Parts: sequence; C-alpha cells; structure tokens
Amino acid sequence: MPIPCSTNGQPKRNAMRRSSSSAIKLLFWAAGLPVSAIVSCTDSEETFPNVVTQMAEVSTEPNGRLSRMLTDDGSSFHILNELYAGKTRATYRMLCNYVVEPEGVTLMGTSGVWVLRPDEKPQKTLPLTIVSAWKGGRYVNLHLQYMRKSARHTITLSQDSVADGITYLTIHHPWVNDVQAWTVDDYASIPLEEFPTPHIMINKKYEFER
Repeated sequence: MPIPCSTNGQPKRNAMRRSSSSAIKLLFWAAGLPVSAIVSCTDSEETFPNVVTQMAEVSTEPNGRLSRMLTDDGSSFHILNELYAGKTRATYRMLCNYVVEPEGVTLMGTSGVWVLRPDEKPQKTLPLTIVSAWKGGRYVNLHLQYMRKSARHTITLSQDSVADGITYLTIHHPWVNDVQAWTVDDYASIPLEEFPTPHIMINKKYEFER
C-alpha cells in the first residue's frame, strides 16, 4: 500500500519504535517491482530518527541500483541502501519514506506513482475520489482513492478543452472487471511542462499555475 502523505503535500514526519526480539520486513515498491530488506531488532527499545514522506524522482545506475533521489522541494540525496529496480539508467516517480543521514538517505519504503499525460478518454469508468491535490516542484500531485479487489487498475488523464489561458483536465479510473471490495490509496503526478497555458484545471475543481 502507498505511504500516506499530508493533505497539503508537505513532508509528513513521525516516529518509529523497535519492538523487542523481532524483525521488521520492509517492502519497497519500484514501479510495481518489489525490493525487500530485513532489519533486525535488538532487545532494547530505542527511537528511530524522524521519517520523512515526500514525492521524488528516483534514478537508477547501469546495474539497476537506486542511486539518487530528487524531491519536489529540490533536495537531492544519495541513496545509501543497496536496492534495485527493474530498469537500468531509468528515472522513477515515487512516494518515498526515508530517513536523512549525514551521507545521504536511507529509504524505509517506496510506492510507485502514476505519471499522467493526456490520453484518450475511456468509454467506461469506475468511481474515483481525489482526496487531495497539491503542487510540488514541476508536478501537480494527487492522492487518490478507489475500490478494488484483485484486478489490475489504472489511472488516466484526458484533456477536455483549452480556454482563457486554462487547460481543463479530467482524471479517470478506467473500467475493469473487478469486485469493489475495499478502498485503496493511490498516487499520481501530472508534469506541468506538458501544457502551454499558464494554468491547469483538474476535474473542474483544482486549479494550479504552471
């Protein structure tokens, strides 16, 4: 599941505590490809440093290792963990949960983020809720919720019209044959450089300046 982000798009901080004589399995998702690590815990209770959650671009090395993270506020970090993704020399859009160290960052978890560009409007759609929308650097980010069970769902974007310096866009949840069993969180980003107008309007509700 994606890691929640505060509704205003700012980093969300919290504290994590180790439990005695246990192991925590951390599951990393790089565009749908899991990378896992085991963190062994001691018998004594101690407090971790603050964990920051923020949208970022994560790049990989020629061998697929996650190497650098560029957050929406312009901060660039070296990734200290030895984690790998499916593509080499690639850049992934991710929601990152991390701890800042003197030499870089330790990723505690990531979730893949949809990067949306205008496409054809789907003929049939399913319900979709925009929980929050905020501007982060050169993106507009969205926290989304919809219902699903086991099928693979997608999120798409259509351009409806352009008028008075505004590009009007709609976020879609294309129909898929699945049971609406429970609500899931998902995240998407819209690159602002895709649009020539000074403003964009999403679902006739959220307006942002480029």
